[in-house]
Amino acid sequence: MIAEKLLGTWRLVVSQSVLEDGSVIYPMGQDLQGLISYTHDGFVQVNLMRPGRPRVENVQLSVAKPDDPALSAIARGYLAYAGRYRIDEERSIVHHDFELCLDPNLLGTPQHREVEFIGDDLQLSAIANTDGKPRRSSLLWRRP
Repeated sequence: MIAEKLLGTWRLVVSQSVLEDGSVIYPMGQDLQGLISYTHDGFVQVNLMRPGRPRVENVQLSVAKPDDPALSAIARGYLAYAGRYRIDEERSIVHHDFELCLDPNLLGTPQHREVEFIGDDLQLSAIANTDGKPRRSSLLWRRP
């Protein structure tokens, strides 16, 4: 059962995309860090961060003005979302329904990920069409 195996927290091992020509790219870098957690009550949360992002002095996110240029420096190289998830066991797909997201364009959009267990690791994959170029993106996760 996928549902039982998904539960808990996983640490990112690698995130990569394979282009149509077979070449492999790392959209957020080869050293991307991340955590994904699936809860018993049907919620998922994901945080991905490129290490080495510059620190910005004297900015408190809770009181920053929306047009503060420092906000883009803080957000660049970071992706976070949370919401409900549901599983299609027959097709080995987990659907993430974004309720909160750093990128507001993704709010309310259903996102599906193909689920594969490789040994004790979890691989989530999807086809993305970025800049008119289709690619298969995969994230490999391991229990901490």
